[in-house]
Amino acid sequence: IESLAQGISEDELRRLKSRVKSSLVFEQESCSARASQNAADWLYLGRLVNRKEVLTRVDALTIEKLKAHVAEFPPKNRSLVTLGEKKLENFDGV
Repeated sequence: IESLAQGISEDELRRLKSRVKSSLVFEQESCSARASQNAADWLYLGRLVNRKEVLTRVDALTIEKLKAHVAEFPPKNRSLVTLGEKKLENFDGV
């Protein structure tokens, strides 16, 4: 997560955009998913966001914009959760 401040590759950005767009398409096929997304938009943004607006923003995302966002809002207060029998190796506790 911290490495996002240095940016990502063009290929990673392309895959990210594809994944977001795919999830938007699949979301439209489920009434409950659409309702859940509308509720989240209303709760967090105070308005409903149409999918065209989301797609426009996704298409406009660049590596430089991503780096600027991470610089302005650095990740903090992270938690790590693991499942399984084996002890987590090489964890520095940060």
